Amino acid sequence: MARMTDDEILTWLESDEAGSRPYRVQRMRFLLDRFGQSGYMLFFGGVVPLHAYEEMRLAYLNGLYICCVVVSQIIIEHMLAGLFEMANRTDLQRAGFQRLTEEALAEGYISQEEFDGLDQIRRLRNPYTHSKPMMHKTCFIRRAAETGTHHTELFKQDAETTLTVVSGLLARYPFSFPDEESSNGQ
Repeated sequence: MARMTDDEILTWLESDEAGSRPYRVQRMRFLLDRFGQSGYMLFFGGVVPLHAYEEMRLAYLNGLYICCVVVSQIIIEHMLAGLFEMANRTDLQRAGFQRLTEEALAEGYISQEEFDGLDQIRRLRNPYTHSKPMMHKTCFIRRAAETGTHHTELFKQDAETTLTVVSGLLARYPFSFPDEESSNGQ
């Protein structure tokens, strides 16, 4: 097979992009409804959660739903670890997601409802990152079969669930800080 020229690749990409545009418009609406339009946030936890946040939004926009589920946990885990580091909680330096969320609840950083949402993210993510035997109680295939939901729709639902949980946290201090333009009403 002959190697494609750059012009052929560009034509192919333009065609693919045009065909996906209506679906991406729907997904962009979902993102705008959850996260707003401006780049209004600074994050605890450094550049990793900030970059992961941008990747999560781009992944959803482009229909990469499993990525959204996995990356959403990265964002929250780094942010919680950053909060605890600022509070000099050295006992949590190597803590995982579940322990960080439990401690965040105990310290009052998150409400019980937020904890439940974060625990749901953990439970959604686990079958994607930890292989289980077919039809194990936590197997993704089993959940799809039991709910009668096509796997691609279930991927999308999982992504939208995680995006909704993350957007709720990122809408408030201490998980985000308005930038100066947002806080000045601009």
